[in-house]
Amino acid sequence: MRIFIEDSKYPDRVTHGTGYAEVHRGLILALDDLEIETHFPPCADEIQASPLLAESTRARLIAINRTRCPDDEDTVYLQVATPDSFVPRPGRFSAGLTMTERESLAYYAERFDWVGLCNAMDLVLTPTEWNRAVFERHGIRNVVVAPLGIDLELFAPRRFGFLSVMTGFGRRGSRSNWADIVDAYRTEFRGQEDVRLTILGPLARKPFEYEGIRESLALLGDDIRELLRARSAEGDPPVEVRDGGGLSQEAVRAVYQEHDCYVSYSREGWGLPILEAMACSLDVVACDYGAPMAYLSGSPARIFGAGSLTADNLKFEGGDVAALRRHLRESYEERRRSRRWVERMGWETAARGIERILRSAHAVWKARGQGR
Repeated sequence: MRIFIEDSKYPDRVTHGTGYAEVHRGLILALDDLEIETHFPPCADEIQASPLLAESTRARLIAINRTRCPDDEDTVYLQVATPDSFVPRPGRFSAGLTMTERESLAYYAERFDWVGLCNAMDLVLTPTEWNRAVFERHGIRNVVVAPLGIDLELFAPRRFGFLSVMTGFGRRGSRSNWADIVDAYRTEFRGQEDVRLTILGPLARKPFEYEGIRESLALLGDDIRELLRARSAEGDPPVEVRDGGGLSQEAVRAVYQEHDCYVSYSREGWGLPILEAMACSLDVVACDYGAPMAYLSGSPARIFGAGSLTADNLKFEGGDVAALRRHLRESYEERRRSRRWVERMGWETAARGIERILRSAHAVWKARGQGR
């Protein structure tokens, strides 16, 4: 069995920007991935000229479109379209894949004879039980549910972004436990490519004149990069170190908006970055120390134990790094819930189901000698 996918009114349907066009493209490519012989009407020039297609999609469609489809009883003609485009092919197995957005087909039945056109097909596929019930209630026979899919590679989330603003006030590497954040992140997400950690140098809201502060700010990025080099291991998720000094207000906002979770592990007398991140709808992971706890208590922020300050009162030691790791993971998983749920609805699964339905129905059709 081979499958010829078409829309009788629009031979170049794969180049359009409609839902039916998306089904054409997704199903053609998925069936090809499954090594099921698949064809569609010649339209290579239109594919090449279409501004809507990703380059990888364009190249694959053109390659598939180069082959010509034998017109014999082993070809299943699947018309993916509204029923007013259905044209059964005499002596060939003709199926339609369609749907409806209304509970009543009266409008379509009166103007386009949807019921008659559907019943002239050997089989009608529709994506949900809701569609099937509507069709059958209006007298359409031989309707089978065949769920559709989406392109999970194309419609994928950007990397989940963790953000932490580092400071070095008073002495090199002081105040922020950035090494603990980096280690927790790397350990928890080793081997994953869909996450990233951005460490932003101090958001210098005005120039500092004290020489020690200037030195610590200037060297902080180098300190972090040296830590990354010294502790790097195979499969480490990416870490980016940016200089945040002198950013405009709009640029600071843009940094927040391109991330998903703000991580704070430092001494704070107020904690402006925490509030700014929350205002930009970022999840927050923060330690339970200092002034921020006055407003983080009862908030959605994920809190972990800071530990105790070192003898020089610069950083923390003995903090609950396991809880920090757990909160990083929880934040990531929470934002990925929709993705996890929809992963079962990719085009590969849908194409396997549609191919199985068509193969079974086509075999029955051939056994009855309907192609002769």
